[in-house]
Amino acid sequence: MRSCHLTCSLAALVFSAVISGCVPYQSYEELAFDNAVKTKALGDLRAKYNRLLQELSGSSGGASAGQIERLRRELSAKAAAISVLEDQLAGAKEIGFDPADQIPGVEHGSRGELILGDLLFRSGSADIGSNGRDALTELARLLKEKYAGETFHLIGHTDNDPIRRSVFKTNLNLGLGRASMVFTYLKQEHEFTEENFVITSHGARKPKVPNSGRENKAKNRRVEIFRVPTSF
Repeated sequence: MRSCHLTCSLAALVFSAVISGCVPYQSYEELAFDNAVKTKALGDLRAKYNRLLQELSGSSGGASAGQIERLRRELSAKAAAISVLEDQLAGAKEIGFDPADQIPGVEHGSRGELILGDLLFRSGSADIGSNGRDALTELARLLKEKYAGETFHLIGHTDNDPIRRSVFKTNLNLGLGRASMVFTYLKQEHEFTEENFVITSHGARKPKVPNSGRENKAKNRRVEIFRVPTSF
């Protein structure tokens, strides 16, 4: 994961004004992996809990009082651990946007994110077209009315075409430029502040679909927006 310093430094290279408010952030991918680990641990704990419960039920005939008490303590500890994991997993699910949030031209991703797609960007460009501005205006309304006071993570993506005629030197710069341009539009036109956003780039490293043909490449030119959990 890139450091806060590197992310802010890259933004400074793209724009004359340095984007501040950059804070450490655990990426959604890391959170999803952590979530999967905890889900497996939860399943293992439940299986152990059930085995202990069966052992305790079958021990009444020959087990000593000390053995029964040990089993009860283990059961109690497993139950507490299960409760903690369930709370953590429930919290992780709250990162997503409400599926009922509908904005023309904006998709819902499988990880709870909103995807600002190819209507925003031409190949090699971070400029936002008129259709993109309309979508961002609706996005701004949604964020202000329903998610006021939250922080959002903007992640820029590109297709895998090499950079040739562009002010951006690499796809990583281009992805950051796109995320930064979305932030700049929301700041200038809708009065969001720098504290509302964390901005990073994946460049061409995480395509939405295979980069096979013009239509698919257009789908990979996008900015994703996540809600940042308050615990980060």
